[in-house]
Amino acid sequence: MKILQTEIAPKINSMFSVMERKESFFSAPLHVHPEFELVYIKESYGKRIVGNQIERFEAGDMVLIGPSLPHIWINDDSFINGQAGTTATSIVLYFHPKLFECGLFDLPEAENLKIMLRVSKLGIAIQHETREKVAEKIERKLHEQGFQRILLLLEILQ
Repeated sequence: MKILQTEIAPKINSMFSVMERKESFFSAPLHVHPEFELVYIKESYGKRIVGNQIERFEAGDMVLIGPSLPHIWINDDSFINGQAGTTATSIVLYFHPKLFECGLFDLPEAENLKIMLRVSKLGIAIQHETREKVAEKIERKLHEQGFQRILLLLEILQ
């Protein structure tokens, strides 16, 4: 399977974006990009490939993917055949590593965030109570404007 190289930030003219995707099935090919990606699956099921891990996913699945880590979500055939009875819906946050070059992450208070972002190069499944808290913040993020969106991103990462 060939890996598509892409970049999100230049396409949307932003170092940070949030979007809700609602499709019949997830159609993005196996790809990589220089941005971090936080994916929250609202509706759907199938398998996901992140790096060298292949796992099942379902509604509620949440993964933080580091820059240049190959990934894809593949719906079960029922979605592709139009028989799933639901849509493939996700909320995706993209943020470019350049967002953190301002020195904020050089502070000792940000050490845990730096470690988490470093570990995300392998992919991090977010589960249990943390997933519930982050999902609520992601849902809110869709409606935030201006600098409030950046503050909420930092809150999510925290």
